[in-house]
Amino acid sequence: MKLSRFSSRRNQQLGFTIAELLIVLVVMVILVAIVIVTYRGTTQRAANAQLLSDLENAASQLESDYVSLKTYPSSASAVNGGQGFKVSAGTTFTYKPAGNLQTYCLQAVSSKSGAKTYYMNSDDKPQEGLCP
Repeated sequence: MKLSRFSSRRNQQLGFTIAELLIVLVVMVILVAIVIVTYRGTTQRAANAQLLSDLENAASQLESDYVSLKTYPSSASAVNGGQGFKVSAGTTFTYKPAGNLQTYCLQAVSSKSGAKTYYMNSDDKPQEGLCP
């Protein structure tokens, strides 16, 4: 009787069915999609935070020049005693002095994927968009 029990087990196939393999594959694809979406969102938020930080640092440089010179610099290359803006890699500024060098608009753009464009006036905080 024990012999017949062993012989019946030998005839059974071991392994996974196609349905089980497909279920595992679908679950893996869903998990990978979630990871990709999360990663992209995180990198975009990091790029935006870096851009805002660069913009605020540049505004501080402009305010320092204003305190020293009683006017804002006439060009971006004249900022910070002629050294220009100190920025992170991939950040580009557009500096527009106005009002006899008493006001300005500073626009920051990042080359990083998904980053927004921000601007800042001499009397305002950073805002999303382009200089008016």
